[in-house]
Amino acid sequence: GNYNGDGTETTASSTTSSTSTAITNEMEIPDTARILYYTRSIVQALHSQYEDVNSMATNLLNAWLEPNPQTILHVMDHASIKNNDNPNNNNNRNNLLSNMKTKEPTESELTQMKPRDLATIRRKTYQRGSKQKERSFAHAKFFCTFSLNPNTSTEAITNASASTSDITRSDDNGLAALIQVAIQSQAGYRRRECVVAIGRIVTSFTLVHKNNHNDDNNNNNNSKKEEEDEKPNPCNDEFQHIIIDKFFSHEIDTGLTIELLEEDEDESKEEEKMKAPSSDQLKIQIRCILITSILLANAEWGSWVLKNAWKKSQIEWRILALSDDDDDTRSMSIASELASASASVESSRSWIISCTNDASSLSDNSIWKKLLSSDDQEVRSGAASAMAKLGLADKATSSDEGELFALLEVAASLIAEHGEDDTNQGNITACSSNLVSTSATKKTSNNFTQLERGVELLSYLSSKTNIKDELAHGYSLKSSLSSSSDSSSKTLISDQTVLERLIDIADDSDAQKSPTVSYALSTIFAALAVSIETLRKEAFENKEITAEQYDTLQAMGKTDEEKERDELQKERDSPESVLSRLQIMAEKGVPRALVNLNKGCTTDTVKEQTLTCMVRMATQKAVRGKMIQSGCLSECIKISKVNKNDRNFSEIEKVVIRHAQHTIAKLLVTTNPALLTMSQRLGSICCLIELVKENESSDLQKFEALLSLTNLGGYDDETKQRIISERGIHVLSYAMFSDHEMVRRAATEAMSNLAPHDDLIEYLRQSEKLKIWVAFASDFEENYECARAALGCLATVTMDPVISNEISKLNHASIMMESVLSCGKLELMYRVLVTALNIAGNEREWIVSSGTLAFCESYVQIYHDGRKSSELSFSASESKLMKATVEIAKEIVRVCLL
Repeated sequence: GNYNGDGTETTASSTTSSTSTAITNEMEIPDTARILYYTRSIVQALHSQYEDVNSMATNLLNAWLEPNPQTILHVMDHASIKNNDNPNNNNNRNNLLSNMKTKEPTESELTQMKPRDLATIRRKTYQRGSKQKERSFAHAKFFCTFSLNPNTSTEAITNASASTSDITRSDDNGLAALIQVAIQSQAGYRRRECVVAIGRIVTSFTLVHKNNHNDDNNNNNNSKKEEEDEKPNPCNDEFQHIIIDKFFSHEIDTGLTIELLEEDEDESKEEEKMKAPSSDQLKIQIRCILITSILLANAEWGSWVLKNAWKKSQIEWRILALSDDDDDTRSMSIASELASASASVESSRSWIISCTNDASSLSDNSIWKKLLSSDDQEVRSGAASAMAKLGLADKATSSDEGELFALLEVAASLIAEHGEDDTNQGNITACSSNLVSTSATKKTSNNFTQLERGVELLSYLSSKTNIKDELAHGYSLKSSLSSSSDSSSKTLISDQTVLERLIDIADDSDAQKSPTVSYALSTIFAALAVSIETLRKEAFENKEITAEQYDTLQAMGKTDEEKERDELQKERDSPESVLSRLQIMAEKGVPRALVNLNKGCTTDTVKEQTLTCMVRMATQKAVRGKMIQSGCLSECIKISKVNKNDRNFSEIEKVVIRHAQHTIAKLLVTTNPALLTMSQRLGSICCLIELVKENESSDLQKFEALLSLTNLGGYDDETKQRIISERGIHVLSYAMFSDHEMVRRAATEAMSNLAPHDDLIEYLRQSEKLKIWVAFASDFEENYECARAALGCLATVTMDPVISNEISKLNHASIMMESVLSCGKLELMYRVLVTALNIAGNEREWIVSSGTLAFCESYVQIYHDGRKSSELSFSASESKLMKATVEIAKEIVRVCLL
């Protein structure tokens, strides 16, 4: 049947003249009839016995309510790439999509536009967005309000000959059908699909602004609301009329007598008093489903409706949570879903805590015990998810090790239960191209929900250091027991650890299709790969204050006792612990799992988390080899090879690309280029060059990218040529003027490793460019490593006669030569003597006039026999370098005196 907000059964009402006038004013009759024809098609598909038809209905509804059609086309693009369809079909689809897509100007095109043209583009974009929101809102409104006369023919719709008599304002509409399917379905996954679909409808209502008279009413009633301590209604009038007034304005007479119970009174007596007639229970189920959807769509609206519009919400929720119908657990399942949704929203957590009597320990509460001990997996998973969110939001609970490990056991049992049906999953997936009955997929879908809840719970827990160590060092699935009320224990899977199970899930192609599972897995792996201290430093990046300065300011207002207490309560996560976790993660196969997650996902948020984990893992030299072997390098190269001028990238897409490039930089700092394939060596170069010249990249990212370019540039002529062909000389020379000393040094070293390539020789033949290198070589007291790299480059390129001649013309070259020779640093002296020897072959007079020859003669005379050098207490390497400098000085003297 179809139900009003008060639960009474209704029939479709006839169309009144006022209703017809309202419809005509809002939209043309043929368009309205066509919209309602879609509604009727969706409703019929929702009632189908076939799984795929149900999914098609919800997909059509989501697409129909989507404000921006380009989003749908973007998803279709991903589908056409991932599906192994007939090439001809793919070509036809791609041609169709290319014709339907709106051509948006790129950033480079926007920057080149005239102000008037830019203003026109922005105005049109705003107008298009406004109309799209209005259309989505109109679709949602008609879906929830009107229905099409069953006697209306398809021909009338097709020929646009429908009239107002074919359109009925009725409770037999799309929203009623969604609620009906959600209530009647025994399968939890079907109910969740309906909840999500209703949430999309609510989202469409939020696209329109709140009406002005509501604001006026709120302003006029400020004093009253302050007395009642209620927040103003944030919802707009249409939502208030269609949803709140219809489903939440009527109170339910439960017929209950609420009386105080003695402490020793049996809990079963309270449960008996909380029982309600089935008709009232149905009304409560409807409200719970709607509230769950509203909370998912808009936290502010959902929290307000929960606390203000639903007057007896706590009592009615307990009626469902304490339901004793063993044959039908829908009520408890709906209650646990609402508990999980409300626990996800900060403003509604106090409501669910009040519903469960705010016990001192979550696990000791009778309502939670009843939900967690249910035979139904849906009920247990919803309650476990709610407990995790509430427990971790509460500081006392989140710091209680016993509570955390109790939640860890629940999470492990959820993912373990899902593992039992993995073998069946493949059989069902193989039939996905055909229509599969709901009963065939019910068990698998329910178990997949368990997986989602278990992984989501672990993602919350993985923020705690002790849980991280427990997961990394082998917390076993056998440690967790999934108990049921009938005292029969479920046999869990093998001797797998939780980490191994998570890796298996990440490798599962079906799990990758779920954005919830993919995001939770990537979040867990990213949390395991980082310490608390590193997270704090990342949080203060690009801020005006550092983490240390913040701690100092906080400590100034505390007493010594408070400081000691804070120090005792501080979580400890040493670098050794992080390194140990990273090594275990690499050995177990986390890098491979990250690659698989990244390939299987279609959302940028998942990619951001997987690449964040890769960046963190690549920090440790010990795991870089495993990461490259697992495909992390190749995957990052693939992500990074995009042309940012082709289209406008969102901020998160830019972050994803930057993380991929940073991972490449970290992996190649110490990796021997000879161990890489040619495609990896050459493919990495353009990514690294892009990271160096990117304005938004940090100094650390630039520095590590430059180190990797230095490593690659010294391998062979082919890599040198690729760096130069990617405008490497221009990019590196620009980086040499960075404000950060280490970036300047790394850029100078990378440029030096390109010598003696012909393009670099040609570049340095310009006296203005050569002056810079002479200046860098002279600054050895302030920037020793940078000067050493500059001298190394000069020692190589001065073999060219033109460059030797240009140096001899520079006024500061002789000063640089004199200061370096007299500095006493053997590394620098060796390089400058090689430079002098190269110049001596072409410019002897300059060597003599600069005083270099006189220095070499004296140097050879003092140290030629090695007796003086033995008195200097040099190390073995320094003694060897000393002998080399003496030999070069002898050669300079010989060349100049010939």
